[in-house]
Amino acid sequence: YTIPGEALSDPAFAALISEAEKYLAEQLAGFDLTNYATIVLGCTHFNFFRKILRNMLPQNMHIIDGTAGTVHNLFTQTNTQTGNGTIRYFNSYGEITSAEEKAHFAELLDVLKENMQIS
Repeated sequence: YTIPGEALSDPAFAALISEAEKYLAEQLAGFDLTNYATIVLGCTHFNFFRKILRNMLPQNMHIIDGTAGTVHNLFTQTNTQTGNGTIRYFNSYGEITSAEEKAHFAELLDVLKENMQIS
């Protein structure tokens, strides 16, 4: 199942996260999950749903997630330079400059770190 990119803009994405369990249950209802051994999270932001999915899926179903590889590649690419630099945050609408929005991104990072531990 594919969700169009525009459905994942920040406000829609926040609403999707808050309703994720209901939404995912509806999307998976038509599948006999005992017939599947693995689910592939096809986009890095799907990691936000990992905890919910782990609770919904059969415990023997494997979750494959490319987030770790993406983060490793980003680290490798950005770690090649030395010196003092700055980190700037962007979303679909432009640069994030407010402390409140940056704090929100820090919270999302904590969720990702926690979800990366769920297999």
